[in-house]
Amino acid sequence: MLVFLSAETVIYERAKRFFMFKLCALSIISCSIFSGIAYGERSVELYKYSQLVLDQSVALRQQAITAGLASMIIKVSGSQDAVNHPLAKDALKQANAYVTQYGYESTDETLTILGDSRPASRLSLQFSGSAIERLLKNAQLPIWPTTRPEVLVWVVSDQQGKQFLDDTSVEVSSIKVSAERRGLPVSIPLLDLTDRQSLSAARIWAMDEQAIEQASSRYDVEGVLAGRVVSSAANAWQGRFVLLHGDQRRYFNGQGVNPQQVAKQIIDKAANYFANLEAIVVNDESNAPVMAITVNNIENFGAYAALLEYLNNLTAIVNAVVTNVNDDQVSLRLAYSGTRERVLSTLAASEVMSLANPVEEEIIDVNPAFDESDDSVSLEESSGLVDSLENTDLT
Repeated sequence: MLVFLSAETVIYERAKRFFMFKLCALSIISCSIFSGIAYGERSVELYKYSQLVLDQSVALRQQAITAGLASMIIKVSGSQDAVNHPLAKDALKQANAYVTQYGYESTDETLTILGDSRPASRLSLQFSGSAIERLLKNAQLPIWPTTRPEVLVWVVSDQQGKQFLDDTSVEVSSIKVSAERRGLPVSIPLLDLTDRQSLSAARIWAMDEQAIEQASSRYDVEGVLAGRVVSSAANAWQGRFVLLHGDQRRYFNGQGVNPQQVAKQIIDKAANYFANLEAIVVNDESNAPVMAITVNNIENFGAYAALLEYLNNLTAIVNAVVTNVNDDQVSLRLAYSGTRERVLSTLAASEVMSLANPVEEEIIDVNPAFDESDDSVSLEESSGLVDSLENTDLT
């Protein structure tokens, strides 16, 4: 039987029981169980951008900031079309408002202008993640969460016979640069004896899906991108790749005047594929579906606080309400965006929730709006009470 207490009573009484038995500092909990990264996924940095510039003039900095914000909108949304939204176009006209920090550093690199190579410095920009996410939410554009599928990339060429290319090659380096620009985590095979015994360059050239999949099984990744990049003539490059993801197979072609253009086209197609699967349009709270879950094994106050912070930071969670705390169980109602299956998969993959053993109680479809009664407390309110408890003598 569920017993509902007032928000203040639930949290303070629960905290007292936690501190009487075993105090676990939130900072320790956060380091040990707060990563929330699933098998084959990696957390990516979304809000940093850098560009080579000839000088530190305001005009060049403004151009870089505008280009950087456009890149951020595509990177965070996962959609190349997002920059065409009217709200995004308005934001690009006032791009400075989205920058929180910038700086210059010297480099040994150059920029070529009309055939003349000139020394360049690097401008680094830090954008406001909250401001960009707010822009996307207001525009009802998708948001691709920071934890994204990692993709293993095999590349071969036939310039000197069919052979593997590593990240010292311009082809692979171009793929890594394009992947960073789209926020798609990629890794390159070791190309050691084990790799070469299990997979030949000829098998990749022939797009042997089974051989590629078997050779890739030693790596902790969610997807595999394998293919060839070749130069057929001066200023004529082509690429053909296959993306293996679960039971899905996708073939991508690219062409251009250099390997960089081919890499951009291939990575754009791979990033679009994953973003279409995982990016979500954040619902308005009044229209969001709701599920109720009970989380077990919350055995101390630190674990409780870490759970609240974890849920509050999930893009897919529009709002969360604590409905009951009973011994080592915490019951919540979660308003969410995206699909129910994706939300449950995200929760199950998290080390926080995995440790806690989440149990789904019910799915509320009839009236998705929250009933904000005195017997529940939102995560925002809970966080305030948690902060106040840190300075409270509970002995």
